[in-house]
Order: sequence, then structure tokens, then C-alpha cells
Amino acid sequence: SEELGPGGVLPLRYFGRDLVLFRAESGVPALLDAHCAHLGAHLGVGGRVEGEGLRCPFHAWHWSRTGRCLDVPYAKRIPRAAKLRAWPTCEQNGFVFMWFHAEDKPPDETVPEIPEYLHPDWTPYQMLRWKIRSRAYDMGENAVDDVHFRYLHGAASQPRTTQGHVRGRRSNLSKMKLDTPKGPVDGEIESSAAPGMGLVYVHGICDTLIVITSAPIDGDYVDQMFCYTQKRGQDPGLERLGRALLRDLEKQMNEDIVIFEHKRYWTRPLLVENDGPIAEYRRSLRERYSGEFFPLEGDAPEPDANGHAAPTPRRTPFAERDFEELASFLRGIYGARRVERSEGDGKVTLELLGKNDARLATLCVERDCLDRCEVADLRGYLAQPLVKRRILASDGPITLPSQELQPRT
Repeated sequence: SEELGPGGVLPLRYFGRDLVLFRAESGVPALLDAHCAHLGAHLGVGGRVEGEGLRCPFHAWHWSRTGRCLDVPYAKRIPRAAKLRAWPTCEQNGFVFMWFHAEDKPPDETVPEIPEYLHPDWTPYQMLRWKIRSRAYDMGENAVDDVHFRYLHGAASQPRTTQGHVRGRRSNLSKMKLDTPKGPVDGEIESSAAPGMGLVYVHGICDTLIVITSAPIDGDYVDQMFCYTQKRGQDPGLERLGRALLRDLEKQMNEDIVIFEHKRYWTRPLLVENDGPIAEYRRSLRERYSGEFFPLEGDAPEPDANGHAAPTPRRTPFAERDFEELASFLRGIYGARRVERSEGDGKVTLELLGKNDARLATLCVERDCLDRCEVADLRGYLAQPLVKRRILASDGPITLPSQELQPRT
């Protein structure tokens, strides 16, 4: 919600569509297809809020929250066909939600209220956000994949997941040992799905709620947000552990992302008895979603002669949000507390700083290289164990090889 201030206008892209989100003068958010029905101007680029509608920057046609044309300032009458697609929205828990249905069915669920949001006993949201080359339903399996916590994230023990109902919703409860500076403690992670979001409660170190939203941008990318809130007034030692917990959760997410962005989704995976309730998760998805939801086998990019998939060419230059994602990755995978960025002579330098601002590593990369490759490919390269070891062992700046990062032609 905070990204859409009074009179705010945001160009968006979700579900393979260009959209425009705006906040009318009444404060109500509205979402329309982005392109004016007159001559196709993008209403999110230069459009302005006027009353309860949005004025086109090209010829000043005025569009209402419902997509109806209210005014053509230089015409005596409005064409009957002057209408834009309006998408159902609601604002709840600090987010603006939209309803999307491939077959245009109306909403059949409401977004529940989260009692912790804005409650004085809970902290304001801390947000982490990623653009991930994956599919939302594939990523969702993580919540019920017990085994990967031990082998990918190095958990002290493999969690045991059971199913139940919490706050009227079906939930998964995973009990595990959580590593702390004072040794392992008993912890539990309770995850449940609510309309438009996932809720994860972490107990055992510092009571923490993570609100997860996952929106498909198109058939290849997902916009993923984690918003963290923690209970106030806990023991100061627990609060410090709570901050360490958030750093560890960021690390785990970045470890997951590397897997998500380079794996394939098998519709008939080889599962064994201790893999957890993955099959049940998939069955529940097939009940909730209609249409051609699951991809065909082998839809991932074909590898080259060395077994590596070609990097994906970017359509837009490397932007601030890309740097934020890259910094999150370097904090999580490389253990950096801070990442400082500087630019000059066509190069970008990233300084990785640890505890007490001790230098961990310095990375240099050609700006042109960044503008041509996706963050997913950069993450995949930097996650390689040999690359990571070489970077952290170096006393001086490491220049990332452009030929391995740029898309092949």
C-alpha cells in the first residue's frame, strides 16, 4: 500500500498483461488494463488522477475506476465502445490485492484480516522482494518439502511436518531444531495459505510472522514479497536472535531462489516415502486451479554443449530493484552484512562488508554486461561453490567474466 500514495499511479505487469494501478481521490485503489482504448497510450506513463478516474496523457480521455470513459474533452459524445477492462481489487493488511481468473469468473473468496498488522504489540513490516525466474506453484512446494531444510539450508535436524487447521485454515506445522549462538533450540514453523497470500509463523526464538505474496508476472517470472513482523517486548536477547533469524531466513530464501531458477518442474516426479506431503500439495493445487496450469515437460531453456543453459537477455537496463535483489543475494549466500555500490569508467563495483564493516570481497563487473544479463543468471554464476571460494579467498577486486554472464548470440 505504501507504494501507492494519494493520487499515485503505477504501471504494472502481471499475468502477462500491462496494467495500471491508481489511487482515486477518495483513497480507493483501482486497476485497469494499461492502454487507452483511443490510440493505445499507456495510462501508467504520464497519466494523472482526476477525481475518481484517470486522465490519459495523450488526448486527455478520462477513465473511471470501473473502466468506463467519463469524458472526451474535445468531443460532443463518448463512443459506446469506450471501455477498459477493470480488475476487482481490495486493500487489506497493507497490500493491494487483485482478483485474476483465466475464465473471467468473479471472486469467490475474500482476503482475511491479519490481526498482527498495525497492532501495537507487533513491529512494522520489513520487506524483502525478488523477481524470480520460476513458477509460483513450483515454489510453493517448499513449504511441505521437509528434506531440503537439512540438505540445502543445513538445518540442525530434518523437520517433521504435520497437517492441521489454524485460524480456520488448513496449515502445515514443521517442528525442528533451530541453531542459535547458545546452541540448538526447539522451534516450529507453521505455514498456511490464505487468499492472495501465505502466512508463516516462526516460534521458538522470537515470535515472527512472515506475510508472503507471490504474483506471476508472466509465464517465466514471479514477483515475490516477504514482509516480516515480530512481536514487541520480548527479551532483549531474544530480539537479537530474532534479527539473526531474519538474516537466516533471507539466506535460506536466496539459497532456494538459485534452485528455483535452474530446476525443471517434473509433472511426474520420482518421490520416496520420506519426501513429505508433496504429492498431497500437488493434488490440492489441481483442485483449486483450472485451465492449462502445469507446464509441458522440458520447457526449460536447452543447455549448450557444456551442459549450461544460455543466459536470458534482458529487456530493460539493470535497475535499482535489481541491485537490491543482488545485494540480498550477496548478504544471504556470501554472509555480507552490507553491500556498497559505486560506478565509474563503465564498471560497477560491489564492496561486500561483514561484521564491523570488515571487507569480505570486492566484485567488479562491466555495466554493459549487467544491462544484458538477468539477475537469475548472475545469481546462478555467483552461487557456484568454486566461484564463491575464489571470490572470498581473494585479497583484491575480482572482475566477473563478461563472456560467461552475457547471453550468447
